[in-house]
Amino acid sequence: PSQRAMALLCEEFPDNAFAIREVVIFVRDNGLTLADKEAASAMARALVEKSEQWNWRVTAAALNPVMRPLLESSDGKAAIIVVDLPAGSLTSHTVKRFREIARAVADLPRPGGLQIEITGSAAMGGLLESNAKRDVDMTTIWALAAVVVILLFVYRSSLAMLLPLVTIAAALLVSLGLVGWMASLGWPINSLVQMFMIVIVVGVGTDYCLFLFARFREDAAEVADTRTAAMMALTHAGPAVLASAGTNALGMATLWFARNRDLHTSGPTIALSIVIAGACVMTLSASLIHVSGRWLVRRK
Repeated sequence: PSQRAMALLCEEFPDNAFAIREVVIFVRDNGLTLADKEAASAMARALVEKSEQWNWRVTAAALNPVMRPLLESSDGKAAIIVVDLPAGSLTSHTVKRFREIARAVADLPRPGGLQIEITGSAAMGGLLESNAKRDVDMTTIWALAAVVVILLFVYRSSLAMLLPLVTIAAALLVSLGLVGWMASLGWPINSLVQMFMIVIVVGVGTDYCLFLFARFREDAAEVADTRTAAMMALTHAGPAVLASAGTNALGMATLWFARNRDLHTSGPTIALSIVIAGACVMTLSASLIHVSGRWLVRRK
């Protein structure tokens, strides 16, 4: 019901509707004192001063006394300040706003015994983002470790194993760098999308490199010149790699039509990383095979 109400609010009042909320709660078990309420008022004024910079809307009893019955508990033990934010809960923009509000709460002088907590969808997004960073690091380590084991088992050659790893590393660096640049320009990035990008780029990159390298070994058995074999492999396997990358990217890009904001932006972002992985295989991996082809054939 709350989601339907928010959708109706956005439809009828697009200029006043915000995506999610963050709530700052002031609590004292034996009732808020006058000093506590003054601290809440100071907090509200501090947030209002930053409204233009961070594009949020602040609702507090100190700013709008008419709203006091909705913002203060009937037993006088708690009061809240509501901060409406324009972006989804798992976007980098919301995480930055959450951190800014958390800093304001930490810097606020408060009477002894007053509890101040932050909750709401934005706070949840901030906590998920901090956990996501740890998960991204673990995902990267385990994904690359799995690829190394698979490639060593398939090729039994350190050089043959390095070619896909170099290609995958280049695809990851370009993808993550480009997405970071897009985020700096205002593209809303889901905090979890980096983990999905790493897994998918490592997966498709390994798959495409294995396919291209297998085709090269087949062609090298038919022609004496390994450079010619490398060109033949690219000619034969290239269309399949491009077709696979294109269909995968197109499938992910269709999430652009999702109404969920996180899916709406994550799909095209992951699609871009798949395109970059395919391009790296067609250029960098093919060039590496071309340069080291003769040695690879001797070591097969």
